Amino acid sequence: MAAIVGAAETLDAGASEDAQLRRSFLDILLRHAQRLAQLTTDLLDIARLEAGYRPRTESVPIAEVIETVTASLRSRADERRISLVSQSAGHFAVQAERAAVEQILTNFVENAVKYTPEGGRISVQALRKKDMIALEVEDNGPGIAAEHLPRLFERFYRVDNARSRELGGTGLGLAIVKHLALANGGDVRVESTVGQGSKFSVLLPSA
Repeated sequence: MAAIVGAAETLDAGASEDAQLRRSFLDILLRHAQRLAQLTTDLLDIARLEAGYRPRTESVPIAEVIETVTASLRSRADERRISLVSQSAGHFAVQAERAAVEQILTNFVENAVKYTPEGGRISVQALRKKDMIALEVEDNGPGIAAEHLPRLFERFYRVDNARSRELGGTGLGLAIVKHLALANGGDVRVESTVGQGSKFSVLLPSA
């Protein structure tokens, strides 16, 4: 809010008469307004989940979810020359709320695209693990130090505050993911090695 107010006041004080300054401060306004809008959405999601969210479960074909999510994010990956590949999910299906499964996978893939360096690789796959289906997103990005892993799914926890703010993160995405997974009878996991990459997984009941 301080950045939005500051940029607006600067424009009102006369910066709007300079085309270059006007463009610069309008970019600031847009960027911070978008971040504020995303934060509001995430806070509303958290409030809804904590108020007694009960998913409307159905049999959800995992191959369809993977195709929907990767198709929606492929252009972002292409812009950064990141290879986004998905392996066959066969006939796997989970018993969960479809919107929740899509939101979880979208969060994992969006984060991977944000933090994987240009020219990197992201893979999405599904595996059967007893009576659960694991939906995994793995990247070859910078990785995360071991001391951070136990806290990654806490609200507002960030490994790198400055970089997360720069990339537009709210610090709530992974907390929402964990809420959704638990409410749908599943769980989340993360494995990571500094310098080699990370793998985020959600396990959901097999349909």
